[in-house]
Amino acid sequence: IPFRYIDHVFLDVTLNDRLDAVLLYDPVQGVMLDERFARRAGLRAYGGEEVGYGGPVYVGGAGEAEHVVTFVRDLRLQSGAADGTLDRAFPLSPVIPLDSMMAVAIGRRVDGLFGIDILADHVLEFDFERERLVLHDSARFMPPDGAIAIPITPIGRAGKPSIPVTVHLGSGESLQGQFVLDFGMGGALRLTTGFTEKHGVIDRVTPTLASGSETGLGGALQSQIGRVPAVSLGSVRVEAPVLSMAQETEGADAYPDHDGLIGLGLLDRYRVFYDAPGARLWLLATER
Repeated sequence: IPFRYIDHVFLDVTLNDRLDAVLLYDPVQGVMLDERFARRAGLRAYGGEEVGYGGPVYVGGAGEAEHVVTFVRDLRLQSGAADGTLDRAFPLSPVIPLDSMMAVAIGRRVDGLFGIDILADHVLEFDFERERLVLHDSARFMPPDGAIAIPITPIGRAGKPSIPVTVHLGSGESLQGQFVLDFGMGGALRLTTGFTEKHGVIDRVTPTLASGSETGLGGALQSQIGRVPAVSLGSVRVEAPVLSMAQETEGADAYPDHDGLIGLGLLDRYRVFYDAPGARLWLLATER
């Protein structure tokens, strides 16, 4: 399945056999549509009470903002792949103001989000150099020579995929944590507020600067940005990555069950094999 990689993975898809849309790959469930896109496309949106939730539904993310959710019924999703590899139906798809929140920071139109679970029955290869997703049969998958396996542990009520991470500080000390794989984050690494405060990370990373450009589903993020000597993902050591240290007191990056996020700014150095059925992340180093 072809994609465009510009700090994020963008997929060109067809919805309901007639609508061209650009979806950003993200760790949500199913398909989430942008409010303005749904309105332009003439898709009828239903409130939470109309679809059986008993009242209004709200969604948040990293940041403090929350948004009222409406829903589109019976959405069909097809990829641009010539062989028709991707063809999925979704009884209910959430609709929120994605484009108005994210397009300025991302620099591209966002018609919706393409959920991490849609292809999770396969081993999903992210080939950033050729800009394509390759779907491997999970029962027959054999990793390429040189690929390193890192165990995936589901974490939190949603069972988010996480891997062990060691942050190496300039003092020679190191911090261990469990970091969630965030294939929708353009940055390299982001520490939660809880982990940052617990270990006094901001005082132990110098120099730092305040971020003015990060944003999430919950709006603008409060962060300090710095660079650490290295991080280790399992047995894979990455030199001198940029680290974002959250300072929000509310939202998904404040005090969750995990300690941080790993984004595409780090993962794009590798051919990535996301093996959800086998609970493994495989990394194969590239020239990047």
